[in-house]
Amino acid sequence: MDESRLREIIHVLMSENKIPGLSIAIIRRSETLFAEGFGSRSLAEGLPATPNTLYGVGSVTKSFTALAVMKLVEKGLLSPEDPVEKYVELKVRPGGEEIRVEHLLTHSSGMPSLASAELLIARLLGKADPLIPLETIDDLLLYANTYAGDAVAKPGSRYFYLNAGYVILGEIIRRVAGKPYADFVRDEILRLLGMERSTFSPEAFTEDRDRMTPYLEEDGRLVEVRFPFHRLIEAAGGLLSSVAELSKYINMYLAGGRTPGGVEIISPRLLGEMLKPRMKVPVEAGLGEQYYAYGWSISTGFLGHRLVSHGGNIAVSSAYVAFLPDTGLGVAVLSNSGKTLVLRRIAFAGLALGLGRRPEELPGWREDELLDRLTGLYESRGGIVKASVRRSGGALIVEERTLLSKQTYVLIPEKLDEHNPVFYIPAPGGKQYVDFLLDGGEIILLLERYRLRKISEKPGERW
Repeated sequence: MDESRLREIIHVLMSENKIPGLSIAIIRRSETLFAEGFGSRSLAEGLPATPNTLYGVGSVTKSFTALAVMKLVEKGLLSPEDPVEKYVELKVRPGGEEIRVEHLLTHSSGMPSLASAELLIARLLGKADPLIPLETIDDLLLYANTYAGDAVAKPGSRYFYLNAGYVILGEIIRRVAGKPYADFVRDEILRLLGMERSTFSPEAFTEDRDRMTPYLEEDGRLVEVRFPFHRLIEAAGGLLSSVAELSKYINMYLAGGRTPGGVEIISPRLLGEMLKPRMKVPVEAGLGEQYYAYGWSISTGFLGHRLVSHGGNIAVSSAYVAFLPDTGLGVAVLSNSGKTLVLRRIAFAGLALGLGRRPEELPGWREDELLDRLTGLYESRGGIVKASVRRSGGALIVEERTLLSKQTYVLIPEKLDEHNPVFYIPAPGGKQYVDFLLDGGEIILLLERYRLRKISEKPGERW
C-alpha cells in the first residue's frame, strides 16, 4: 500500500477543510496495515491525534444498535417482524399499517425525519432551537404520535433516514433486555470485542487521557465546545470510540461474527441477515446500487467489490467506517469536526490503495478535486467586482459583489472538463451558462459579463 500517497491525501484534505485532528486505521482482517493520527486532538493543549484517541462516532452507532437487536433475536426475545407497538407506545400507522422493528432498522417506517437529533444537538451546543419538549423517551414518542399525519408512505415502501427510529430501538432494547441500552451494548458487544475504552459515558470520556476536544466551525473559525451527550442521542449516535477499537469491530464482521480468539458475538446466519440489502436508497454516486441493511449501508459497485459502510456526524465529531467483505479490507476514520464527506473520501482512498488501485480510479474523485480547486475568492481587474466561490456537495455557490449590488448563484455542473469546466444557473425555461478557464497557474471565472481571476484559495478572504 502506498502509505506516502495516503498521508499526502489526508494532509491536503485536512488543510483545505479546516479539520483539527484525524485518526485512521486500515486493516486486512486481523492485520493492521496502517494506523496513524494527524493534527491535533486538542489545539489549545497542543496534543496530537493518535490511533487511540476517542471521538464521537455519530451514526456509526446505529450498527451497534442493530447488532444489539440481533443479539436479542438470537436469544429468542424479539423478532424483526414484531410490531413496534408491542414494546413502546408508538401509535403511528402510516397508511393504516403497523410499523415493525425491521422498518426502524432499515429506515423504512414511512415517517420522514422528526429532526429530533438536530434539535437536541443544537440545544446542547447552545444554539437557538424551537421550544419543543424533548428530554425523555416519552417526550419523543408523544412528539412522533402528535405528528403521525406527517407520515407519507406505507411501512417498507420508502426510505426516510430516521434518527428517532433508532432512539426507539434503543428503548426497545432497554425494555426487552431489562437493563439500560448502553449497559447492554457494553456487556454484550464492547467488552467481548475488547473495546474497553469505547463508551457512552460522559464521565468515562472526560477521565480518558487520550480523548478529542470537540470543535465547531463558526464563521470560518474553529470554536472549542462541549460534547453533546444526551440520552435521546445514545442509540442513534452517542458512542465514543477510537480507530484502534473500531478495527476490532470491523474484523468481527469480516470474521463471520467471531473475535480472533474465537468468541462468537453473533451467529453467521444472523450476521448475514444484518448485512442483507433491504431498502433501496435513492442515491446515485457511482457506487452501483445502494441499499440500507440493518444499521449499515450497502453499495454494490466499489471498484468491483461490495462495500459495507456507514458515516456519522454529531456536529463536533465525525466518522466513516467501511469494509469490503470479499477482500477482508476495512477502514475507520474519525475526526473532531463535523466533516463526514471528507472522511468518506479519505476512507475510500485508503480502501483503493489497500486494493493496489489509485484513488483517481474512484468514481467522482477527479471531479471532487476539480471542484475543490475552483473554490476561493475571485476579482475583476481593479477589484471592482468580486466573487466568493464555495462548494455545496456537487455544486458551487457563488456570491457576487459589485460596488452597487450583491447576488448569490447556485452553479450546477454541466461539463467537468479539467481545462474548461462548464456550469449553469437554473433559469425559468432554461439555463444560464457559467464557465471557468484553467490555463497554467491561473483560474479564470466567466460570470455573466465579467471576467474574474482567482486571487485566493479561501472564499471570502479579503472580501
